[in-house]
Order: sequence, then structure tokens, then C-alpha cells
Amino acid sequence: MSKEIATTILLVDDNPDSREILRFRLWDVGSFNIAVASNGLEALDIGWVVRPDLIFMDLRMPIMDGYEATRALHKTDWGKKTPVIGVTTFYSREQWRQALTAGCCDLIAHPIRDCDQLKTKLDGVLAAKAA
Repeated sequence: MSKEIATTILLVDDNPDSREILRFRLWDVGSFNIAVASNGLEALDIGWVVRPDLIFMDLRMPIMDGYEATRALHKTDWGKKTPVIGVTTFYSREQWRQALTAGCCDLIAHPIRDCDQLKTKLDGVLAAKAA
């Protein structure tokens, strides 16, 4: 019997309440190892250590925003293929375009209330990564 390796997700958000809401939503839809960071620079440092399978990246943060962090992440050996779902309060077509241009594979609005939508996005991104 093989031991299943848990998926590691990195949550990056400068707002502790937003991080906790997303953490609880993730626990509602599955069992994950969850690491947290409060800005993009910290995300790069923590990501280098934990090597996440997926990152939820707030796009507007101090120190290093999510756009810059996603671009930097995809330049690293460990993170160039790591999927990033952008998280934003201001969901618009322009925000979507900017997120995709920066390297995000998807975008979700927060606070996240719809666990079914979250699960669908997670399943899609993780399935694509496994393929």
C-alpha cells in the first residue's frame, strides 16, 4: 500500500483574516498541508523551503505585490511550473488580464464564500499540473 503525499498549498495575503478565511475554506474542501506568507517577498522565501504544489496569491500587498511575486516565482527553478491562483477583492476584466500576464493560471475573488467554486478551481489546477 503506497502512502499518498499530501498537496502543499501556500497562502499569500497581507490580511490575516483573509488568510484564515481561505485556510478554513480549503479545509472544507480537502486535506492539505498549508503554509502562509504575508507578502510576495516572504512567499518566495517560504516557497523555496516548502515547494508548494499550488499558491493562492493576493495581488495587492505591501513590500512585494502578487504580480511581482508571481513573475519572480516563475523565474525560479523550483517555482517555474507552480500554478498560482490570483486572489483579489477587485475582480474585473482588467484585473484578470493583469493576473494572467503576470503568470497566474486563474483568478478568484475574496473573501471566498463558495466552497464548490473553490473546489472546482483547485481540482482543475491540480489536475492540469499532474498531467
